[in-house]
Amino acid sequence: MSHFNDLSFLPEDYLATRRARRANRLFSALLAITIVAVSAAYIVADASVLALRTEHRDVMRAYQQESLRLKQLDELRKQHDQIAYRARLAEALVEKNPRSELLTGLTDLLPPGTALLELNLESKARPRTPAKPETTTKAPAASSKKKAKQPAEPPKPEPLIYDQSIKLVGIAYTDLQVARYMDALKRHPQLNDVDLILSRQFEYQDEPVRRFEISLRLNDRARAQPSDRNGTLAGGN
Repeated sequence: MSHFNDLSFLPEDYLATRRARRANRLFSALLAITIVAVSAAYIVADASVLALRTEHRDVMRAYQQESLRLKQLDELRKQHDQIAYRARLAEALVEKNPRSELLTGLTDLLPPGTALLELNLESKARPRTPAKPETTTKAPAASSKKKAKQPAEPPKPEPLIYDQSIKLVGIAYTDLQVARYMDALKRHPQLNDVDLILSRQFEYQDEPVRRFEISLRLNDRARAQPSDRNGTLAGGN
């Protein structure tokens, strides 16, 4: 029976051709499936790349806009620094305590029976503190190499600040008058470091009087105020 089942009346060339056709159809179907899968993958990948390019363009556009804003802010900061520096220079040139107002104020504070003989004003510039270079944020390596080639701008010198000291020489009849004058000077907001150098008795126009010398320093942060002719400056007692 087994031999009977193996028998075939078809030509062997026909069977081989039939098997070849089946194999060709199978390979063609597999090839078509592969081509469709590759095409779909290519389309998906191309869409992803297109989306990434679009996102990259958006990011670069936003980066350029923010970079332009940072440049504008940097320019504004430089302009603000220049204006502030010029304002400091202008303020340093303006005399905070006019000498006419100062002399009037010192004489107005004198108690009755006292007088000033000499007034010596000495101005000494303070030593300038070295300016610190401006600190900047770290940039990427490419931009840092470009900036390294550019010479750094030297820091601008700060305006000079002067310490003004005064030596007063006057006469009074008693030490109490000298003490009252020193107390008025100490309570004045524009004067600091009031100190009595000496107070001694001598003959002035055939009268026994006391010659006193007082040293003091002007407050560089206080501005002169209009004087009060009744006896004190505004702000003093």
